[in-house]
Amino acid sequence: MEWKMRSHFNSEFRYELQIQKSKQPVITEQVKGITSFQLLNPGTYTVRIRAQETYDQFWSAWSGPQRFECGQEEGPHTRAWRTSLFIVLGTLLALLCAVLLCKRYLVMERLFPRIPHMKDPMGDGFRNDNLVVWEAGRAGLEECRVTEIQVVEKT
Repeated sequence: MEWKMRSHFNSEFRYELQIQKSKQPVITEQVKGITSFQLLNPGTYTVRIRAQETYDQFWSAWSGPQRFECGQEEGPHTRAWRTSLFIVLGTLLALLCAVLLCKRYLVMERLFPRIPHMKDPMGDGFRNDNLVVWEAGRAGLEECRVTEIQVVEKT
């Protein structure tokens, strides 16, 4: 909040403000050398002000009460939604950091090792050219060599 002080003779003043937010008790603040005061919380305020010259001991009379709205007063639902949003965003940020750290230090590789896969003899550059095509019901003699073995007993 800001105010203007008009004086032809003096430029340095000390100000005293009586500030009341909604139904709360009145608080008194002193400001020296500046014509502004920052209200930190939004809401409805009633303010009165008086001035004193820096080198004088007498205060002016209080101004009339001025009522104004400072921002929007947030309800409990707005505050709950904002808190929930911050919790969710914080959790996602922590998970992202954990994943990046795990990727960086290969922790995931140690926890979940890769599953080996079967080699494809056709696609993986199999070097043996003696591949036989097996078809059901077609076994010729030339493909299956039978050797006769004679068993001799020892006496």
